[in-house]
Amino acid sequence: MEITKGQHFVWRKYLDNWSANDKVFYKDIKRNISTLCSTSSILRENYMYEFPILNTLDLDNLKKYIAKLNFNNNGEVDEIFLNIITMISAPFRVGKLTCSDILKTKSNVIRKTIKEGFEPFYTEIELFGQDLISITSSKGLISLLSVDYLKISLFILVQYFRTQNMKSKLLDLLSKDSEGLRKAKSLLTPILIAFDIASQKTPSFKIIVNNSTENFVTSEQPVINIAGETDQNGNYLDFILYYPINPKLAIEVSFSNDEMYVESESCDSNGAQWYNKKMLDNNIIISDIKLD
Repeated sequence: MEITKGQHFVWRKYLDNWSANDKVFYKDIKRNISTLCSTSSILRENYMYEFPILNTLDLDNLKKYIAKLNFNNNGEVDEIFLNIITMISAPFRVGKLTCSDILKTKSNVIRKTIKEGFEPFYTEIELFGQDLISITSSKGLISLLSVDYLKISLFILVQYFRTQNMKSKLLDLLSKDSEGLRKAKSLLTPILIAFDIASQKTPSFKIIVNNSTENFVTSEQPVINIAGETDQNGNYLDFILYYPINPKLAIEVSFSNDEMYVESESCDSNGAQWYNKKMLDNNIIISDIKLD
């Protein structure tokens, strides 16, 4: 039974929209590296979604943490998560096995469950966006959003919160917890936040059609908040998500309106450069052409 080791935090099929023969231009700004890479080999981490094995104290603290989040619609997701964590932690908590023993078990089913963790969940969520990333025209996108806007908004929210960038920020905030508890919280919290926003807020969409020669780029954080105003601590006062679908088509999602609506506008070179500049705030840039 094969276990998925390299787990993508940016959907590989999405990256294919910038590829030719499975290759994209990859630029690491901090390391000043620019190269041509396969979409299968980038923006992934070994066992990123692996379930941690928790002792009794950490498991109790995880339950309390989830209760404090107080989201209205997190019951099904966190119940499944807690049941899995409890199941795989039980032998360790009663002292029959060590963590190492559990991971060395001959049961490939158990190993696969632990090591792949939330990977199958993200695969299911990616199905919500399968039609979105396949569309190449604003007309097709308008038709899709008019019908599947709830699934599309959830898909985009999950892509926003699932990344390595977001995981690192959350782990920094959880520095006082044990390693296992930090891992558990960092796995579950982004999903609960995404589901909560999607269930409580009405999305509205702006389609951006790029008619210029300046193609849209994407990054290791493919969905970014482009709201302009921030408070004195640099926190955004609004929540407007920008998601380039391919080099010529992008979408904005806002959650501050009472009703769902879809609008479309064209984008010239100046507009494309403005969006790309926002994306360049990230460290790794993905494009269909080589960047200077």
